[in-house]
Amino acid sequence: MNQMRNSSPLGGMMNQMTGGMEMKPATPAATKYAVLGALITGIAGAVLLVMSGKQGQTPSTVESNEPH
Repeated sequence: MNQMRNSSPLGGMMNQMTGGMEMKPATPAATKYAVLGALITGIAGAVLLVMSGKQGQTPSTVESNEPH
């Protein structure tokens, strides 16, 4: 973008609008939401995996307070 500003006839106007500062690329919002969605999905998957492991135990391996 900086090269385009220097080579374009509108470069002087762009320079005035930005105050002569270098333009920095920003992360698109879609990328931020994709990372957030992946994080939430990973956490939910881990929780479900732990919960399914607890439900799959047989009665002989589950500790209880009942006398045998």
